[in-house]
Amino acid sequence: MRYLLPLVLLFLFGCAASEKAEDVNPAPHWVKNRPVVEGHYIGIGSARKVGMKHEYVAEARKNALQDMASQIASRVSSTSVLNTIENSYGVSESYSERIEIESDSYLEGFEPVDYYQSRGQYWIYYRISKQEYRRNEMERREKALESALSKYRSARDEAASRRPMEAIAFSLEGLEKLKGFLGKNLKVETKQDSMDVGGELLGLLREITSALSLSPVEKQVEVKRGSSLSHPLKFRVTYKGQPVSDVPVTLDYSGGYLKSSLKKTDEKGMVSVAPGRLTSGRKREKMGAAIDHESIAVEAVSDVFIRSILKNIEPAGAASHIRIQAPVLAVEVSSLKDMPGYDDKVRGLCRRKAGQYHLVPTDGEIADQDYDRGRGRDYSLHITYSFQPGESAGSLTSVYLGSELRLTDSKGKLVARNEISDIKGVGHTVKEAREKAFQSFLTRLKGRSLDRLLDERF
Repeated sequence: MRYLLPLVLLFLFGCAASEKAEDVNPAPHWVKNRPVVEGHYIGIGSARKVGMKHEYVAEARKNALQDMASQIASRVSSTSVLNTIENSYGVSESYSERIEIESDSYLEGFEPVDYYQSRGQYWIYYRISKQEYRRNEMERREKALESALSKYRSARDEAASRRPMEAIAFSLEGLEKLKGFLGKNLKVETKQDSMDVGGELLGLLREITSALSLSPVEKQVEVKRGSSLSHPLKFRVTYKGQPVSDVPVTLDYSGGYLKSSLKKTDEKGMVSVAPGRLTSGRKREKMGAAIDHESIAVEAVSDVFIRSILKNIEPAGAASHIRIQAPVLAVEVSSLKDMPGYDDKVRGLCRRKAGQYHLVPTDGEIADQDYDRGRGRDYSLHITYSFQPGESAGSLTSVYLGSELRLTDSKGKLVARNEISDIKGVGHTVKEAREKAFQSFLTRLKGRSLDRLLDERF
């Protein structure tokens, strides 16, 4: 109890000191009651005093500018470019995100009125004359329209010269210049007539992207499973019939991953892609391609909102279909005339395993006959095995089984090889020992021995 009393006194003293400090430095009226100042927009922001002083002062300043900007926000015109963008392309953004309130130029002319800080909070109070803001806004709008009009003319010239990438970049740059005014009237008077600069830029952007086309050189190719295509698949990008270079194209293979899924067209407007060996169990796969609007936008402008306009325009796309044929696997097993039925059991196991890998199994002799008719083997599975006598002890005897497994292609080139040399069978007779060794051999083949061999290619 005697220790508790000093703690209570210390707490009460601290509260009294805090109240005394606030009495000395009381909060101004604008902290407690938001003022209304005739002819001005005001902004009041606060931040907790956490971290370095410049950090919480900057946070309070940002909040005050956001507060001021929220009073200036106006309704988006139903005929504005922004309304078209939000409704046609699914791009939406709040006003405070559209206008760049982080920039002093947006609220050029604002002035600090007061600031206040308590022990744990920092407040700042800004204001700007409505008349001065409108004058500054008109000046900024005129400059933005002038820059955007120049970008539009450059974009139109590039499009006429059949340079769509440059035309798209200028169109996006023009829209970026107008970002803070996209929700308002953007008409300007030219020597010929009046025009909505934002609408013209957006229309030109849609016109250029719709004139870009992407097509496969081959709509369909055929390949044997386990093999690679004889040549890469190619896609061509054209603009009004002319090839276009440096166009980013995304590639998507339905049968797996690609080493590179984004490529740029060469001087002939081409991109090439090779999916590698095809091991898919399906009869068909597809190589899809599409012009990558997102990459084009990233290279053109830095503003995320303007980038999203192009990103949400449907890009030109194409596909090349790959028809996958099942390879013929000829199964050749060494003949053991003194052990009838063994080879047939091995062949039967190999046929079942071939089916799991979507192969067409056949005997070696039949494959050779088909080869004369133009339908020969694509791969050969050679299995040889033999027995060697082992040790004998009492009434028991043993034998050892050794085997070699080889997978070769249609030209006889070795694809994969596997040896088995540690199988032992024990029985009262040599025949019984061989039978047990052979059953262990079949078990090994069912396990990973054949899989390791076939996995090398399929």
